[in-house]
Amino acid sequence: MIDVNKVNEKHTLLLDIMNQLNLKGSVVNLRYSSDSLHLNFIVTKPGVRFDIQAGLNDGKVLIKKTKLDKWAVLRALHTLRNPTPQEQGERYQPLLAYLWSLSLDIVSVGLIIVCIGGWLMLFQITRRRFYIGLFSLAGGFMFCIYLLFL
Repeated sequence: MIDVNKVNEKHTLLLDIMNQLNLKGSVVNLRYSSDSLHLNFIVTKPGVRFDIQAGLNDGKVLIKKTKLDKWAVLRALHTLRNPTPQEQGERYQPLLAYLWSLSLDIVSVGLIIVCIGGWLMLFQITRRRFYIGLFSLAGGFMFCIYLLFL
């Protein structure tokens, strides 16, 4: 059985450390040492990753900051990674993670079907409208490229 007081103490300690370091982001891989003298965790946000090692008895904190390039950020945002059993905290809910993953898959398949339908309709219209459609397609493509490299 999980001791709620210990969980609340650990969560409060983690939030206190993050506030003192002025860190904001998603916390992953939270680990306490077996003697509860060391706390290790990772704070991530798009473009930056902080590896934190805190000594709870002496108050020393080691921070390793890693900046990610645009491709690494794009890859991370388009990858759904389920946490390992060691990374799963008390708040991890596998059913919600599964439903989120399933909903992303359904939306992705739906967008692919819409795009294929748009291409098929583009080739079945008159010549004058074909050029308007081609112009719209090129403009949308260029806008996506602009957003990608912005």
